[in-house]
Amino acid sequence: MISGNSPKASLPIKPKYNVSAKYLKMSAVIVAPILVHIFNCSIKSNDFPTLFKTAKIVPIYKKGDKSVMSNYRPISILPVISLIFETHVNLHFKVFLENNMLLYDRQSGFRENPSRQTALIRLVDDWISAVDKNEVVGTLLLDLSKAYLIW
Repeated sequence: MISGNSPKASLPIKPKYNVSAKYLKMSAVIVAPILVHIFNCSIKSNDFPTLFKTAKIVPIYKKGDKSVMSNYRPISILPVISLIFETHVNLHFKVFLENNMLLYDRQSGFRENPSRQTALIRLVDDWISAVDKNEVVGTLLLDLSKAYLIW
């Protein structure tokens, strides 16, 4: 993660105690063991450091009239160290779920190998099989483009 080029890391955020991705990359050899220790202590104690929770909320325009607040969605820009910690936990959690076969075999969202195309092929195959057996096929499609509440 430290060597990756994250678009989030380049956003202009300067909250108190934030360290830029550029400086973390440059000092990775020195900083990585310290971060590992902090991350491990955080996981063992079930406590996420308060400094990692500080975020800058920025409204991002979606579509429509720019003067209407509901046409914006909020994004939280977190400190780079929080993003590294999140990526670390996410990676290990996914490995745990997959190694212990705790995910539904047809789950394709948020997974690497099953693609949307695979999911669609399975879905169409299920529909065709059901129609061939004279079964009823129903589908519900939802548009979630404005599903986020803006205060």
